[in-house]
Amino acid sequence: LDTLLTKPIGLSRDHIFLKSNLDIDIKGLKLDSLFGRAQLSHSHIEFNDQAMDIDMVSVSSSINNGLRNLNLNSSFADAKLDGAFYFSSLFNDLQKLSTEFNLNLRNNKEELAAYYSKKPKTSQEYQVNFSLDLKDINPLLSLVKLPLTLSAESRVEGSFTNGYTSRLQAFSRIDTVSYNGKYFIDNEIEFSGSKIRDSTRVLAVLSLESHRQQLAKNFTTKELFAEAVWDEDHIDLGLDFDQEGTTNYVRLQSEIDFLEDSTKIKILPSRLHVLEKSWQISAENYMLVKGSEWQVHNLKLFHNNESALLNGTVSKDATEPLVLTLSNFDLQILNSISPSKLGGIIDGFVEVKGLYGEFALQNNVTIKNLEVDKFLVGDVTGTTLWDREIKQFLIDFYIDRLNTRTLNLTGTYNPSDKKSPLFVNATLAETNLKIIEPFLKGIFSKIDGSLTGRYEITGTFAQPLIEGEGKIARGQIMIDYLKTLYTFDGTLAMTPTKIIFNDFTLYDGLKNKGVLDGYLTHRNYSRFRINLDASFNTFQLLNTTSKDNSLFYGQAYGSGNLNMLGPLNNMKISATARTSKNTRVFIPISGSESVEKSEFINFVHFKDTVQIAEKKQVNNTSSEPSGIILDLNLDITPDAYTEIIFDIKAGDIIRGYGRGDIKLQIDTKGEFNMFGLYEFEQGYYNFTLFDIINKEFTITKGSRLSWFGDPYSGVLDLKASYKQMASIGPILPDQSEATQASAQVRRKYPVEVLLKLDGPMLSPQIAFDIDAKNLPDNVTADNGSNVQLNFAFKAFKAKLDEQELQRQVFSIIILRRFSPLDAFSTSGSISNSVSELLSNQLSYWLTQVDQNLEIDLDIGAMDQEAFNTFQLRLSYSFLNGRLRVTRDGTFGNQTSQSSAANMIGDWTIDYMLTPDGKFKVKMYSRSNFNQLTNTLGTQAA
Repeated sequence: LDTLLTKPIGLSRDHIFLKSNLDIDIKGLKLDSLFGRAQLSHSHIEFNDQAMDIDMVSVSSSINNGLRNLNLNSSFADAKLDGAFYFSSLFNDLQKLSTEFNLNLRNNKEELAAYYSKKPKTSQEYQVNFSLDLKDINPLLSLVKLPLTLSAESRVEGSFTNGYTSRLQAFSRIDTVSYNGKYFIDNEIEFSGSKIRDSTRVLAVLSLESHRQQLAKNFTTKELFAEAVWDEDHIDLGLDFDQEGTTNYVRLQSEIDFLEDSTKIKILPSRLHVLEKSWQISAENYMLVKGSEWQVHNLKLFHNNESALLNGTVSKDATEPLVLTLSNFDLQILNSISPSKLGGIIDGFVEVKGLYGEFALQNNVTIKNLEVDKFLVGDVTGTTLWDREIKQFLIDFYIDRLNTRTLNLTGTYNPSDKKSPLFVNATLAETNLKIIEPFLKGIFSKIDGSLTGRYEITGTFAQPLIEGEGKIARGQIMIDYLKTLYTFDGTLAMTPTKIIFNDFTLYDGLKNKGVLDGYLTHRNYSRFRINLDASFNTFQLLNTTSKDNSLFYGQAYGSGNLNMLGPLNNMKISATARTSKNTRVFIPISGSESVEKSEFINFVHFKDTVQIAEKKQVNNTSSEPSGIILDLNLDITPDAYTEIIFDIKAGDIIRGYGRGDIKLQIDTKGEFNMFGLYEFEQGYYNFTLFDIINKEFTITKGSRLSWFGDPYSGVLDLKASYKQMASIGPILPDQSEATQASAQVRRKYPVEVLLKLDGPMLSPQIAFDIDAKNLPDNVTADNGSNVQLNFAFKAFKAKLDEQELQRQVFSIIILRRFSPLDAFSTSGSISNSVSELLSNQLSYWLTQVDQNLEIDLDIGAMDQEAFNTFQLRLSYSFLNGRLRVTRDGTFGNQTSQSSAANMIGDWTIDYMLTPDGKFKVKMYSRSNFNQLTNTLGTQAA
């Protein structure tokens, strides 16, 4: 079947297009005599501008001993009917039963009499059983544009009996039902109804149970039970549910009576518990329904002196009013369903007329101490009166906050003007801006400040058009993603489609200045789009912690330009900036793990310096979409401090100052990318082991980090060194007691462990080396023998293989000494390790006194040489870091008493001539060991 259009040939009232492969084997001339099978495959159907493809639909009908069996199988549902029935009778009888139920509910005596006077007195008696198994019915529901979805594997089963008494029974269990965005979970529905053929007598029961309901974003209920029992001319109704997470509940009972000339609805004594208050409904309430007319009598909800009363009539008579009267009504009762937390006491009335014709509304309402999300809006007074002469509503609305009128709305509403009935002038006097915060939630917060100006409002209540401008004073706003808080002032203009920011001046927490211009576009104050441009100088651009953003965080200051563009829920933030002082950025790479204990460490790859235990897969994607696209182009200067954190618990961190051009990108899925090159001017790498040992390597100037996308796949080209004072004695060829006991041999000399990292950040090639500069060529042992220290060290290095080199590196950085080549001695290691830990802790405590002060204490070994090996490094920064004074060295030596120069130590003064540190002046005074005279001298420059 290539083309079937059903409407032109009278098969349907609507346009339906069908294309399918057909396989039909049917016998019979009429509908009721048909039997056989039909199969449609690879079908395509179009209806109401919707299209659907169906893989297969098969129908089979058979008759055995007068019993008919009908089966329908498809990809969306399976259905089955069996019984002694005819198709035509079944369809007609079900339609009649539905019509009669509907007539009884409308209770129009003339319609009922006319219908039953024409109804046949006899009908066929039969019974049919049915079942429906739903697979994926939602594409079919979408085709017919029903705002309904049903979960798969749902079942409906029941039976229909026709005769003098018609009976319909059905039961269904459906896991999830969604209707117009409202969700019902774990549901059971049951119906049982019967009706006598020639009478209006009905006996029916309908019940619904639902375990959980999501009726709105902030309104979730549970244990819903609804039941209706229909007995002749009376229906009992019950509705029970609880609000999830609160003590609120509803136990509502009501009844419907079908009277001779009307239908009466009455709410019976019920229990309503909201916000720890028990509400009641007046016993005298009832409603009468006569066709399209509704009469409401004393429908009052009250608790103590709080009440809401509804009285009046809804009819085609435009003079009949329906009046809602509120008295001492606390708005907190609305918080169960409102996205914002409301507060305040409302009094007044609202009167409506002409709901079926010419609509009219009058009101006089006051709200005392109106609050929105704990923000005091003020006292609200509103009056709307109908002027019969000009046939328009007169509007007078104002807000008084703390005895000051902050908003006044005056104007008219002309119902005869269908296009633009509103004409209102709004005058604002220091109106607080916090009231708009709920509309921008998730993007901006901590909104504050006042707006003074005049705006004209036209259009309709549903689509107001606003024009005008006002001045903002003492404004405040936080950009949630960046956690930056700004104060501002400027001009806020409005057009029907834009909110315009003119000449906005912004200030960060340090009073640095920025300038902003731009606008928000909208469609009836929804679907907001932003286009803002800002320029700034030494301005705060980032103020986050690790809790705010796990990809990168810190405080960033810079000079440059920023643009915010796009829909608010998918906004792109672009910035080009040059970093300024006080910038501190942290980039975490992975979590903390431990290192297994071993006789010595075998460095396989970079992560082994901090973690040899279980491996973790590193993902550069945030756990949740951010709704933000971030594109930052950063010119990093040595003013900016950067940390790359491999293990925050163990302290495994690369940190320092440098320069580079870096691009940071984050998309709405949270995927984080980095591009660019960062070159160290000054930096440190913390080598960690066992979560106890923490050694700081000094990064060599010129070392680099490069990124080409994935921040965790950065490329390292890094050189670093760890300086230690160590004796050359353990590696000398002469290990005799006389030589090793000599003071000149035992003396400690500067030794460096050199580290080179090259390759991918998480698994680079790692290489170590050991260097000892300024070693004396010859020293004289106590026994008079000549010891060639420099030659012995070079010979020692020449014999080192990779394993022995790593063993010596371990010995120097952990035990603070060389290890003899023949054994890995641990003698004294506990004492040395304790002194090392004590040195580190004392240095840390003292450094906390002042952020400009750095103190490094090295107690050395806890033995008789403690004073000779004790070292103090003290550094202090002045003039915002441009002037740095450093003292380094010991307080004594092995061969002589402490001189004044020796006590003073080594001094260095660095002064940066330019703020970026590119040019600087250095002065120093250092102690040098004279190899000829075995004495210490000083050198200055």
